[in-house]
Amino acid sequence: MTDSIDTETPVYLKSAAHGWIPAVQLKQVAGGKMARVAVPKFKHENDVLTCGKMTKAQLMDTIDIPFADYDNNVLPVQNVDANGNLEDYKDMVELPFMHEAAILYNLKLRHKLQKPYTRTADIVIAINPYHWLHHLYTKEKQTYYSNRLVWDHNEEDPRTTLEPHVYEISALAYKGLIRGEDQSILVSGESGAGKTETVKICLNHIASTQAQDDYYEDKIVQRIVESNPLLEAFGNAQTRRNDNSSRFGKYLQLQFDKSHHRIEAYGTRRGQVPLVGSQCDVYLLEKNRVVQHDDQERSFHIFYQLLASPDKTQYWSELHNKTPESYSYLGRCATTHIEGVSDADHFRHTVEALQLVGVQGRELHMLMQAICAVLQLGNLRFGALHGDSDKSTVISVEELRVLGDLIGIAPHDLATCMTERTFTTSGETHKVPLNPIMAKDGCDALAKEIYQKVFLWVTKKINDATSVDGTAMKLGTIGLLDIFGFETFEINRFEQLCINYANEKLQQKFTQDVFTNVEKEYIAEGIDLAEIKYEDNGDVLELIEHRSGLIALLNEECVRPKGNDFEYVQKALAINKDASKLMIHRTDRLSFGIKHYAGDVMYSAEFFVTRNLDTLPTDLQECMEKSSNEILSIFQADEVQKPHPHNAPRQKSNIVAATVWTKYRGQLENLMKNLRQTESRYIRCIKPNTEKKELLMEHNLVVDQLRCAGVVAGITIARSVFPNRLPNSLVLTRYSNMCDARSSTTGQKSAEKCKLLLNWLLKDMDAVNENGDKVKAFVVGKTKTFFRAGALEWLESHRIRSVDLQAIIIQKVARSWLVRNKGKRLNHRRRMEEEARRREEQARLAHEARLREEEQQRKAEHQKKIREMEATIQRLESQAEAESRMQQEKLKAARERAELLREEKEMLAERIEERKAKDVRQRIATKELQKKQLDEIKRAIMFLQQQNKLLQKEHMKLELKLEQEMLRLNNASSNCNMLEDSLSNMYASADKVSRNHDSLSSGIDLAKQENEKMSARVDDAQSRYMAQAETRLHLQRNMARILNLAQDKCRDHSLLDFIQSTAYECENDSKVIMAGLEAELDDSGRPSLTPLSDHSSSGTDRSQ
Repeated sequence: MTDSIDTETPVYLKSAAHGWIPAVQLKQVAGGKMARVAVPKFKHENDVLTCGKMTKAQLMDTIDIPFADYDNNVLPVQNVDANGNLEDYKDMVELPFMHEAAILYNLKLRHKLQKPYTRTADIVIAINPYHWLHHLYTKEKQTYYSNRLVWDHNEEDPRTTLEPHVYEISALAYKGLIRGEDQSILVSGESGAGKTETVKICLNHIASTQAQDDYYEDKIVQRIVESNPLLEAFGNAQTRRNDNSSRFGKYLQLQFDKSHHRIEAYGTRRGQVPLVGSQCDVYLLEKNRVVQHDDQERSFHIFYQLLASPDKTQYWSELHNKTPESYSYLGRCATTHIEGVSDADHFRHTVEALQLVGVQGRELHMLMQAICAVLQLGNLRFGALHGDSDKSTVISVEELRVLGDLIGIAPHDLATCMTERTFTTSGETHKVPLNPIMAKDGCDALAKEIYQKVFLWVTKKINDATSVDGTAMKLGTIGLLDIFGFETFEINRFEQLCINYANEKLQQKFTQDVFTNVEKEYIAEGIDLAEIKYEDNGDVLELIEHRSGLIALLNEECVRPKGNDFEYVQKALAINKDASKLMIHRTDRLSFGIKHYAGDVMYSAEFFVTRNLDTLPTDLQECMEKSSNEILSIFQADEVQKPHPHNAPRQKSNIVAATVWTKYRGQLENLMKNLRQTESRYIRCIKPNTEKKELLMEHNLVVDQLRCAGVVAGITIARSVFPNRLPNSLVLTRYSNMCDARSSTTGQKSAEKCKLLLNWLLKDMDAVNENGDKVKAFVVGKTKTFFRAGALEWLESHRIRSVDLQAIIIQKVARSWLVRNKGKRLNHRRRMEEEARRREEQARLAHEARLREEEQQRKAEHQKKIREMEATIQRLESQAEAESRMQQEKLKAARERAELLREEKEMLAERIEERKAKDVRQRIATKELQKKQLDEIKRAIMFLQQQNKLLQKEHMKLELKLEQEMLRLNNASSNCNMLEDSLSNMYASADKVSRNHDSLSSGIDLAKQENEKMSARVDDAQSRYMAQAETRLHLQRNMARILNLAQDKCRDHSLLDFIQSTAYECENDSKVIMAGLEAELDDSGRPSLTPLSDHSSSGTDRSQ
């Protein structure tokens, strides 16, 4: 056998730790009584799905399993494909191998693929993913399911093309309503399975399906949608399993207006019926949670929401600085957030929802004060009156006073009604004192009763705000039932019996509905309905509801004087000793058991009588009627026993209410009556693990829930006669190799081929029924073949065996062929070996010759390469020598150029020194000459100024004389000759002044000529400076070229350093020379000539 085990059968084995585990059946042993199987290795049960493709190295040692431990003496087969992979079935009715293990692993595969919904015919199984899958609940998804299932016209069932979803349940319910039949959706599951959230999803989808996109703007619809969270605040609590666990049952009837409804063609919305209201019925509130709860749990949400509100003192001033620890009913609480939202924010939402249904102002204050009254009752403490333990008194006087002020009752009246009981016998009234324990029990009973009244009052307000009058319009309904799932704990008490009784009632209807669906399928396949047989839970319900059943006996014990739990159990066991579903506890005489559809449950009857009575003493009731709070003072009429109007008034008793079980049974009967008038659809919610983790599934937990939810029972009913089915085409493909040529079915139809094939294969499994008729192990329908229990597993095991037999035949033929051809192969091998040796010898000789020739060629090529390399070396050496000579020549030329530059530098330095000395001497001589000239000019100017003054004096004298002469001319003409002589003398003096002026002008011209000579010398110095600058720039460029050439060509580093140092020296010397020229130019600058020009011009002006 090879390492692969593909030809073996993948099966499931029972496991106490993991429910079911996959394994591989290797073969049958012990005469067919046991199976040898291999079990996979895995660290965690969540890691394994199948072992259909595993190798032996991945499996543990094989073990033997007795077939007798399994139904029909066969191991459950896995649903795997040809590659050994577990197949994903969105509708588990299509599972080829239908059993509990197949259901478990199909759900596990889909859970790992984040597909929370799986279909089982018309039932949807919803596994809580523990995180919100946003893509499944978008508005587009809602519209898509509504259109496909409600508004589109479909020739076939559209669900075959859709993934299972709770939207299909809500959409089909609305479609059924349009067609004229009331609908109901039954959502069940244990705490934490997601029932409440599933109901909200269905409710939102129905609201969106029946209206346009703006349906939330309708106030009625908004009230209906918001009423669900409001009931959660008053009826939900945190438990170990679920932070938002519903502690009551709820049946919400959505009311639709069908007054003007006409069934129109699909594809339009004119056939829709609008949502106009709702009516909510509640069942079996867990009011015991008000007075006690587990340390790791909480009481109802509303208590913590109110205490967390920043505005709590506006409802009651005594709530200032109060926390849950301030009230004994609540105690210490570590949780402040539910589903990620704080209690304070939840309270704000609760108040908004209350206002939406009309509870505001005075009513809102009254409601909150009633809740505060419940909390305050828990703080009352009782003790013995004056040391008498048979009497009691309230020892927490301040707490009593605060309570009296809150509810408007005098503290004395409160203390009296809590510590005494009134009995009336024979027309006389008696007051009986209560001991502290009984007083405390009465106080707790009052707290529970008040909270129940609060809950019912809120429910009534919701109904008043959302329900409509059915007489004014024709109403259709879609009911949403959210009720507790089947419960079984280590200790099961009265509450568990009530819950499981309700689930038995619902399971009975579920069984009937499933049977109806099976009938439809069998009729479609053409199968005789006489084949269908199934068992229901009628005997369990008869045990509970019969005239002498558990309900009647418990009610009888409650009204019997001194009735007790022990007598009740003994009567129930004695009267119903023949009941097949009743179990007797061998060691505990206060316990009994019932074989429920979901499993056996043992009940402890302790406190059965007390809890069934659930009585409120008349003293407490009458005291509460005095309260100023209307919620406390008005009791529901149907909660209190009233005297019949035609009979005399009955005497008062401390029992004022009907038994819990009687009321609960009446509610259930009314609920079942309503459900029977509807077309019911089912959603089974499953809690995958107790750790609330994503993608994790605990096998035993899920299997227990599948049993409790009735999924396995429902599928068992659906397949009670034919638990397995396969398409006819697959039957032919899978099993045709098991028949011989005599059973050939060529040319016949598929159903006929299947019938002929299976008649031959399963002829040994034919049985005879009680009427003596022959019953075959299969029935062939139009498209499917249905197998009785064990038939398909038998075919699978024998298919593997037939494959093994056919493999043996193939091996036989192959081996004989190998033996017959062995001699031929040997002879052929010898001939081939001789021929091979001859060819090898020839090839060796040819190879040796070829090697010699190749060796000679290699040597010739080697010599040639050596010669070429030598020539190359010589050429490279000559090139290197030539290059070396060139480098030497370049180096020599560079050195010569450097020497020339050094010489030029020295000569240039000498010339610069000589020029500097000459220029210095010239500047000194020039300065001395300029100084002398300046002195001469100053002396000339001073002389000219003196001469000018003299001339002015002489001129004034001449003018005076001229005036005198003019006077003399005027006085006598005779003096004319004298005047002429005077004029001649005057003209002679003017000529002398003119000659002096000419001499002064010539001195000024001489000064101007000296100034021009000095300007010429300055221009010459500037030209010499510019020439020197150009020479310096030319020198710098040449030196840079020489330096770059040396750096590129020179290989002698010492020579390169010498050239660089020489270039730096030339640069420094050039800078020194240029600094001297600049100083010389500054010394002979033109600004020194400006004063001379100014003096000359001023002198000229004065002379003029």
